Amino acid sequence: MAKKNRPKYEPDYGESEPIRETKPLQIPEILIRVLDFSDLAVKGVATRVCRRWSEPALEMIWRDQTDLAPFLRIFALLKNIRNSRMSPPEKSERIKSYGARIRALRFDASDSAIHESGTAEVFQALCSGRIDQYLPGVSLPASGLLPNLHTLQWKADEPHTPAEETLRAVSYFLYPTLKQLDVSGILGKLAAMVHTPLYRAVEYGPFLRTLTTMDGLRLERLDLQMRESTGKLADEAIPCLLRHYSTLIHFRAWTTEFVRHFQTELWGLPKLRSLEVATDDTTQAAQFVEGLADARPEIELVNLSVGAKTGLGELRRLWKALKRFERLTQLTLRLPEMEEVLEEDARSMREAWPALSCLFILSTDWWVAGFTMPLTRESLNAISRHFSQSLTMLGLYFAPGITPMQPTSPARLEKLQLLQLQSWFDPGDPEDMARYLARILPTSAVLKVDFPHAWDKVLRCLERERAS
Repeated sequence: MAKKNRPKYEPDYGESEPIRETKPLQIPEILIRVLDFSDLAVKGVATRVCRRWSEPALEMIWRDQTDLAPFLRIFALLKNIRNSRMSPPEKSERIKSYGARIRALRFDASDSAIHESGTAEVFQALCSGRIDQYLPGVSLPASGLLPNLHTLQWKADEPHTPAEETLRAVSYFLYPTLKQLDVSGILGKLAAMVHTPLYRAVEYGPFLRTLTTMDGLRLERLDLQMRESTGKLADEAIPCLLRHYSTLIHFRAWTTEFVRHFQTELWGLPKLRSLEVATDDTTQAAQFVEGLADARPEIELVNLSVGAKTGLGELRRLWKALKRFERLTQLTLRLPEMEEVLEEDARSMREAWPALSCLFILSTDWWVAGFTMPLTRESLNAISRHFSQSLTMLGLYFAPGITPMQPTSPARLEKLQLLQLQSWFDPGDPEDMARYLARILPTSAVLKVDFPHAWDKVLRCLERERAS
């Protein structure tokens, strides 16, 4: 029998190459997708395979940085290269080529390699405003060190690096492409004392002015963990809020000055969906939340820390105002006083917040014995019955040994992933407490206790209950 000739593959007339000639891993989009599933070592090897692989692999390595040290190390290395081998403009272009690849920088100065030899000097130059000795021509406010940066999270290391120096260093990385800015640990700490830390007022003016005046900068998320400032914060903060008025979705500031002086400005942010602020007392908190509910009822996340208590009447007024946020998905309250969450309270909460998935009712000064009356099993039982199919995270200021006024049975929180109990109280009979928690918690849920030593026996008994 004559052997039939197989038809040859015919290309589609220039619209694509023949299948047998296609090399998928030479297509950058496919290579990036493959490298996305590999570890850092594999990405490093890929940079040395060929020129076509080098750029996509470098893009993957530098895209999301969890430390500033690797980027600063480039400054130190290039400074040691003789001028005959690389001119200053060439050094500048090399640094900027790496900086252009970074899209997100999440930096914790207290847990970083920046303090190692070489990078420590560069970081000090960055904080003191002398980075031009490494990169001539770089200046503030728009340095362009990371021209494609989208997310910047910076946790300060005080008192090792003073607050103003940290803010100056952060300013080098501000650029119009930035959408999310999170600066924490700016407290003005003077000494690293554990029990009685000393603080001073911080000068935020230059930093806030940079956020206000930079052309093209429109933030969607602004997260500032800072204490009281020097001078009048209003002179700088109000223009800053107004500058990002039309884009700001999330705002966080733990100085009480923002609620004390800028309530109207915060209420007026048209796209605001997430808010984390602190207030002086319960009355101020209730007034602020009432105004916020009038202006922005579509808020989805509220994290509110309240300083002093002004009576249970004001606390009930605060709860009533919070229930006007019908789209609320996450609620965190740190209160100086609280009332038991009864059956009717939990039912009204469920009716007000049908989409609520995270609920934390914590104490502002929980470590001070007797300062705030805790919640009991009665509150946990009521919450579990009405949120059994929705809560994924729950935190309570909790006293397990207090007998509930209305003994009721709990329900299993089927979707719960984390239960945080803020408690310095003795849990009592560990086996009884473990059996109780086993009825509420799914086997995959994590139990976190803020005073764990008193709960060691409970945790061991809970493991046995789950195993059986």
